This record gives sequence, C-alpha cells and structure tokens, in this order.
Amino acid sequence: MRIILHAGFHKTGTSSLQAILARHRAALLPHARLVLHDEMADVLKRATRFAVGGDPFDLAGFNAAFVALCERLATEGHQTLILSCEGLSGRTPGKKGINDYSAALPLAQAMSACVKAVFGAKAEQHFLYTTRDAESWLYSAWRHNLAGYRVTEDLDSFRSTCAKAADFPALIANLTTALPRATLTSVALEEIQAEPAGPAEAVLRLLYLPAGLRASIRDIGVRNAGRSADLSAELLALNRSTLPDAEVKARKAALLRRP
Repeated sequence: MRIILHAGFHKTGTSSLQAILARHRAALLPHARLVLHDEMADVLKRATRFAVGGDPFDLAGFNAAFVALCERLATEGHQTLILSCEGLSGRTPGKKGINDYSAALPLAQAMSACVKAVFGAKAEQHFLYTTRDAESWLYSAWRHNLAGYRVTEDLDSFRSTCAKAADFPALIANLTTALPRATLTSVALEEIQAEPAGPAEAVLRLLYLPAGLRASIRDIGVRNAGRSADLSAELLALNRSTLPDAEVKARKAALLRRP
C-alpha cells in the first residue's frame, strides 16, 4: 500500500499539476486513485482553521477529518493513493496574518499518524512538496494575494514579512526530521516546468505507470497564472484606497475580467 501526499506548497505550479492529473483521472485509476480538493473539503477547512488560529482543538478536528477521509478511501481497495492539495499545509502566507508555513509541520505529522492508524505501519508514506525559487515565489504569492484580499503591503514589505515562508530548504529539512515514518521528496518548479508533463512530472516520477500512459500525460498550459506588474499596481492602489470593501471588490473583479 502506497500513499503519496502532495501537501504543498502554494504558488509552485500546484493548480496546473492538479488540472493535468485530473484530466487523466480515469486512465490513472487502475494504477493510482487520485484525490483532489473536491473530495476533501472538510479536511481543508479544518487545516485552514488551524493555520489561522494555531488552536490544538482545530488540529484535533483536522486529525478527525483526515482519519474519516482515509477510512473512506480504505474501503475502495486501491493499492496506491495520491492526495494532492496545497491547502494541506494551511493557508497561503500573507493572508489573515499568516506569515510563514508553521502550520505545515504539525499538519504533516497529523496526516502521517492518521495514515499509520488507518492503513497500518507497513503502508508506504511518501510526502511530496513542490517548491520554487524564493524571490519568484514571493513575487507570485504577493500578486496572488492582492487580488483575493485587501492586502496593502507593497512587494518589499511582503518580502520582508514573509521571507521565512519562502525558505523552502529549511522547511523541507524540518519536515524531513519530523516525519520519520515517511519518505519525503521535494521538487522545484524550475526543475520540472519544461518537462512534457509540466508540473505533474513531480507526481509522475513517484508512480509506476505503463510507458504509453506515462507518455500520454502532457502539460495543458499555465493555470492560475500571476498578474502583470501593471495590474498588480492597480490592485494595490484599490486595496489602499478609502473606498468601501464592497466597491473595492467590485472594481477588482472588473479589472481581473479585463482582457
């Protein structure tokens, strides 16, 4: 039994990775059961709550929800499971006062314990984390947050506030130490984005697929792409304006619809 947990991180090609795998979900099924965000809404809601508040009660709620998910999947009888969602590491830094990935480690430890409890100690646990060059990640995360929240920080301030979140080597080292029962792999977006399968290459490397199926899985283009510098400047100006929230939201939506 193998459980592959792609648990992060945000803005590392995860939307594209998941869209590519979802397109081939049926073809993959004889070899691996794919589980994406649409099947773990309760798990992700509780991960977010814990990331925002850090309350042990919310971590216990996450644990219970993840056990329930694993128990449901266990009844299906698949030998390989792929769970992929960046929300399994909490919220994107820069939102709701979250400046780092401090929630990622306890969430990963909880998932590891749940997998052992449901599937047994002999089940192979493989945690996968996709990463990105720090400066590229900071710029991408800042632009992303501008659109969805009333973020008023400029890029320099965001870079200073969230620098720890972009220290992926330290994050991976800490996660590796904290997950003694698991194998942990990290793959940088820059390493795989030019591969025929695009960001999905990170997961495909961990699967044992027939050559024909492996070759048929191809990149489908960028999903959830970052905004231009000019658009980011307009969004920042709106966020900093004295307009009421509803008006800011409406104007930002209009900007984002603009060709």
